[in-house]
Amino acid sequence: MNDLARQQLLLTPEQERVTHYFDSVAHFWKKIYEERGVFAAIHRERKALALRWIKELELPLDRRILEVGCGAGSLAIALATAGYRLDAIDSSPQMLSLTQSQLLEQGMEDRITATLGDVHSLHSESNRFDLLVAMGVVPWLHSPALALREMSRVLRPGGYVLLNADNLWRMVHLIDPTLNPLAKAAARISRRALTHLGLIRQNDGIVKMHSLSQFDRMLATAGLRKIKACTIGFGPFSFFRKVFVPEPLGMRLHARLQRIADKGVLPIKYLGSQYVVLAVKE
Repeated sequence: MNDLARQQLLLTPEQERVTHYFDSVAHFWKKIYEERGVFAAIHRERKALALRWIKELELPLDRRILEVGCGAGSLAIALATAGYRLDAIDSSPQMLSLTQSQLLEQGMEDRITATLGDVHSLHSESNRFDLLVAMGVVPWLHSPALALREMSRVLRPGGYVLLNADNLWRMVHLIDPTLNPLAKAAARISRRALTHLGLIRQNDGIVKMHSLSQFDRMLATAGLRKIKACTIGFGPFSFFRKVFVPEPLGMRLHARLQRIADKGVLPIKYLGSQYVVLAVKE
C-alpha cells in the first residue's frame, strides 16, 4: 500500500463504525459476486446494470473516472478491462488492500490508482471528473447530502454520476411487519421518548434508507439532474426477520418480479430494494 493509502482519515465516529465493519467483512464482499442466492444475485445484477449504463454513455477512453467506495475492486477492474484509466477510493484499509491485490493479480496496477479516501471530503480539485461511480456507498454515509455535494463538486459540468440508494419502500420491508417503514417510524418515536426520559440509550443503525422522491430531491439540491433510474432487487423475503422463501424459489421470485419492474409495471417498478440512478451535473 502506498504512503497516501497509509494515512489515517479523519472520520466521524459514525463513519469509523462503517469503516470497522467493512474492515471486518472485507473478504465477504470480495466473494459476493461468486456466491449463490438472492442477495448475491442482486449485487451481480447491480454491477451488470452499472457497466451497461456506463457503456451506453460511450465515453472516450481518455475521460477521467472516479470510483468512490471501490470495495474489493470488482467494478474498477471491469472498467479498466474495458480500456479506461481511473482513480478509486475507499475508506476501509482492508477493502483497499483487497483492491490493490486484485490489481496486481490482474496486471491492472498501471490503469487504476487506488487510495484511501472519504467521499465527505474528496481530495480532488473541482470540475475534474467526467464520470463518478458510487455503487453501494450512499446507504453507509453519515451525511449523504454532504457527500452528494462533494460528488457534484469534483464532476465537470456535463459530467455523470452513477450511484444508488437503499429504497425505504422496498417490497421486502412492506411484507415484514418488523421492517415496515411505518412500524419502524412508530418504534423510533417511542425510542426517542424513552431516551429523552433517560430510560434507554440511543442506538441508531448504520445503514440509511431513502424514499425515491427524497433521494431525487437530494440529487437536485446537489446540482445533479436525474436522467435514468430504476429499482432492482426483490428478496430475500422474510416475516418477523425469518426468511420464509427457500433460495431456489426466492431466485425465481426475484427474477420474475425484476422482469415485471423492468417493464415499468406499477407499483412493482418502485419496490426494488435498491434505487439506481444515473444523473448529470448541470
